[in-house]
Amino acid sequence: MAELFTALHTDHSVSYLTYSPYTTVFLLLTAGICFIPLAEKWTLVTAGYLYYSDQVQLVTILIVVGLGVFFGDFAAFGLG
Repeated sequence: MAELFTALHTDHSVSYLTYSPYTTVFLLLTAGICFIPLAEKWTLVTAGYLYYSDQVQLVTILIVVGLGVFFGDFAAFGLG
């Protein structure tokens, strides 16, 4: 059981998410609303910083943020 959470496995998962900031923002918003106690504002601040540092495009990150909030709220509504 302890082998599932080794540092190598965690580093591989995190390194995949750093290559795709759009996927990371989407998953954090969706999971943060529905499954884990993570405030949306921190993910939105992160999305703003990614745009500020020229790592993402404005229109694309706005669409991803909108979809992440929508699907997170939809999943929470479906579970409730």
